[in-house]
Amino acid sequence: LNFSINSSFRLRLAKSVAARFGGLVVCTFGQAAEKHWAFQPVSNPSIPITRIAWPSSPIDYFILRKLNVEKMSPSSTANPRELIRRASVELTGLPPTFAEVEAFRKAYAADAQQTISLLVDRLLASPEYGERWGRHWL
Repeated sequence: LNFSINSSFRLRLAKSVAARFGGLVVCTFGQAAEKHWAFQPVSNPSIPITRIAWPSSPIDYFILRKLNVEKMSPSSTANPRELIRRASVELTGLPPTFAEVEAFRKAYAADAQQTISLLVDRLLASPEYGERWGRHWL
C-alpha cells in the first residue's frame, strides 16, 4: 500500500476517527509500517535441523536453536506426576485428584505421547478451563 497523504491530514483523520469512536486511534503509514512482521506474507521457514534426539515436533527445533544461541540446554523430562500437576494447574487452576494422577501414571507408562495429548484435550474441554480463563475477560 502506498499512502501519499500529508501528515497534517493524517493527524486530522486520526483525531476525527478517535472522536467518533470515543478513544485513541493509532495510525501508522509508510515504509516503517510496511516492514512490520504483521504485514509480511505468511511463509513456512525451513526447520533448523540439529543432530540431537531431543526435538519431538518441528517447533522444538526452533526452541533448540535459541537454546544453543543462549548456551543453554533443554530441561530434563518431567515425571508423570509433575506433568499432570503442571498441566492441570496451568489450564484449570486446580490440582489433579489422586485418582487422576494414578490413572495418568499408568496410562503414561504404556504410551506417553498419547496420554499427554488426551490429558490436554480433556483439560481444555473441561468447564474448569473455561471458568479459569473466562475470569480474565470478566
